[in-house]
Parts: sequence; C-alpha cells; structure tokens
Amino acid sequence: MTITRDQLDEAVRRDIISQTQRDNLVAFANGTQKRARYGDDAGDANAQGDEAMRLVGGGNDVFVTIGVVLVGAGLFFALRSVVGPNLLVLFG
Repeated sequence: MTITRDQLDEAVRRDIISQTQRDNLVAFANGTQKRARYGDDAGDANAQGDEAMRLVGGGNDVFVTIGVVLVGAGLFFALRSVVGPNLLVLFG
C-alpha cells in the first residue's frame, strides 16, 4: 500500500497529522527512494550495480541443501542395491 501526497495533504487538512509531520514523511520517503536507487554511499558496491554477496539468505537454503543430500544418499543406496556393494568401490 502506497500513500500519495494528496492523501497526506488530506490528513493535514483533517488534523490527523501536522504539516511538519507531513514534510518529514515526504522527506523520509524521498530519501528512502534515493538510497534504494543509488545505494547508501556513492562508493558503495551496490551503486555500481554489483549484487551484494550473502552467505545464507534464509532458512530455505538450509532445507534445500538437506533435501539435495537426502536425494543423493537415496540414489546412492538404490544404485548400490541394484549393482551390488563391491562394484561401486571400483568406480570410487
């Protein structure tokens, strides 16, 4: 949901917020947009268009990794039961 300047002006007219609060909100929104567009710093890597490196983005990465390991282990044991345990030692 986005609040427009007209809505802020109406809120000032109805005495919901003061003119100073409206001006501060507009300045805050303009500053936030500028930082999001150009980065916090002029020399920031994000200002150059590079993506910020992150180690773990959230819990989903952990679950995907666990799922891949489980599928790999299941394939290994299924292959081992089909070809026999000694044949896999030759390829390892």
